[in-house]
Amino acid sequence: MKTFAARRLAAAVTVAVPALVIAACSGVAGTATPEAAPAVTSTRAAPTTSSAPGASRAPTPPAPEGGCTVTVAGLGQISMTGSGGRASTTPDGTSFSCASGPLIDITAIGDGGVTFAAAGVETLVAAGETATVGAYSVTVTSVEGDRAVFQATPS
Repeated sequence: MKTFAARRLAAAVTVAVPALVIAACSGVAGTATPEAAPAVTSTRAAPTTSSAPGASRAPTPPAPEGGCTVTVAGLGQISMTGSGGRASTTPDGTSFSCASGPLIDITAIGDGGVTFAAAGVETLVAAGETATVGAYSVTVTSVEGDRAVFQATPS
């Protein structure tokens, strides 16, 4: 036969153990919580300005014959139309190629234009300008904050 004290202890344990399990799973104010993972930072320069939400944007021009039209939003979002090619976004940067041409890196987007790198040479192309970048002729049609639209045609 159990004593009164033994029955009380059994009742207390029956209530306390589930309460502790629930508290451990849901967190209790004043208890330690795991820290968030550190933010990933990039060695690339941040854009100098950003477009206002809902700002009007020029329509994307059609791709040139044998080339492509590329739209980049920041250094992590890229879309293309035109003659094949490929686009690549990695933690190290964004690159593209048109038709069967070589990859070109996009290293910066800002008010000054778009900076490309091909074969170790960086080239800044301002909005409305055309320049030779590696094996391509590149025309930057617009730059709005960290968003750029340009056309590339293999030379």
